[in-house]
Amino acid sequence: MLIDKQLLEIREKFRDFYNQNLIDDYKELEQIRKKKLLKFIIWVIVGVFVCGLFNSFLDRDGVYTDNEVKAFVAVVCFFYVTLYSIYNNFLKATKQAVMDKILSFFGDMAYGMSDIHYSCINKSELFPNFDFEEIDDCFKGSYEEVNINVSEHKLIRGTGKREKTIFKGIFILFDFNKKFKGKTIVYSNNIINNTFSCVRGKKVDVNLEDVVFSKEWKVKATDQIEARYVLTPMLMEQMLKIKKLFKGNGIEFSFFDNKLFIAIPTYKNLFETTSLFSSTLGYHRVQNVIYQFYCIFSIVKILKLKKDDN
Repeated sequence: MLIDKQLLEIREKFRDFYNQNLIDDYKELEQIRKKKLLKFIIWVIVGVFVCGLFNSFLDRDGVYTDNEVKAFVAVVCFFYVTLYSIYNNFLKATKQAVMDKILSFFGDMAYGMSDIHYSCINKSELFPNFDFEEIDDCFKGSYEEVNINVSEHKLIRGTGKREKTIFKGIFILFDFNKKFKGKTIVYSNNIINNTFSCVRGKKVDVNLEDVVFSKEWKVKATDQIEARYVLTPMLMEQMLKIKKLFKGNGIEFSFFDNKLFIAIPTYKNLFETTSLFSSTLGYHRVQNVIYQFYCIFSIVKILKLKKDDN
């Protein structure tokens, strides 16, 4: 109930912030959107006409040569890429215009920057070996005097027909409020393809007395005593609250280098305050993004990561 009250307060304060600092930006974006949408529609009409004309020239009772099929597919792909580019460029224009301002409501943040890359993800040991990473939205900064990095990530293993997405969601990296030397890894029990195989080096199983926590996660660590020092009964209770907040079975944690790394799987496209196909002045998309930021920044308070909180 406390979290709901906090969310209500943040929404009310942000609405005032929006009216003072963002409304003019969204009005400008609405003009851009209308031009982009018109361009998008024109390209759709041209694409349908060209593909129909192309198909009529090739029509021989439904029999086509391999080269003709390849040529037709190439034409379709050209129009698809063109349309996607128009759509994606508008979303990028939106984020360049407003995202830094939105983040400034929460703290000293910089959009488009993050320290979460291959080496950091690899060090967490939460995932098997992956070959590629794709980064969408990301930002870094300070919230409640705690350093934070957030990145919307996709991890891919293999290439071509063997390509497989092994993770899609957000990574969050915090400064932890305790010093420790080793590594403690908290794996979800609810992931079918468990990732224990990626653990490197000597690790021990950590059996914890919290029955509810142990139903959700398994723990491996370089040092069992240190793992218990990190995973206090209070912290385990708070981690369960984080899981409930994000409504996800696959959330996992890794403690290393005096930092806390959290992986939250989701197949939703986050942090989108506009759409090419609806008015930018509709506030509901902005409100949804504020809720997404609220959930992320709430981790700092729920886990009491600010040093003065302990």
